Amino acid sequence: MDIDYVDCLMLHSVIFTKLPLIETYKEMNRMIELGKAKSLGLSNSNLEQLKEINEQYPISIYEGVYNLECKLNEDIGITDYCKDNNIVFCAYQPLRRNRTANRNYPLLIELSNKYNKTQNQILFALQGMEEAKGQDEKDILNKLSALFNKKVNDWIKIDFSNWSDAKEERFEIIKSAILNKRLIQFTYYNSNGEESKRIVEPLQI
Repeated sequence: MDIDYVDCLMLHSVIFTKLPLIETYKEMNRMIELGKAKSLGLSNSNLEQLKEINEQYPISIYEGVYNLECKLNEDIGITDYCKDNNIVFCAYQPLRRNRTANRNYPLLIELSNKYNKTQNQILFALQGMEEAKGQDEKDILNKLSALFNKKVNDWIKIDFSNWSDAKEERFEIIKSAILNKRLIQFTYYNSNGEESKRIVEPLQI
């Protein structure tokens, strides 16, 4: 290839290899020490292999399959381990080689027609929401608004009438519930002054 430097050295599908992993990564790490590579990566291992290698030779990026239909790496704990150890998880087959879109799920068809986007663009947005858990809410809204061609302010309509001094606190509670798909319980008074407890899933403020 006529190159003397790479950003990342990675072994692919190590779960199937008979190579001695620690010895192999020891030699790969020498390339970093010699300035021939910037970081080490790993792909398609089990959790035990990832832990074993990372404890001795820090892994910067892990590549594994992840999409709305197959979350194997989440199920076996690899995505959580990557988050806890500052390892970038790089998903391949995010569109399942187009098989998800080809199945024509009713929800994808509906959203695709409503927003004039391809089913794969909708899938990217949905997967982005899945990965955005715990991230800054403003960042989530900006990403979604860019995809669906909507201004951020259009996503939430606000009526502050009769909210008294607690309006900011209530707004934050409801906004958080919408973005994190949580239920809200509150006391409701009807026009006759009768009190009841309500549990709702808020959609819009």
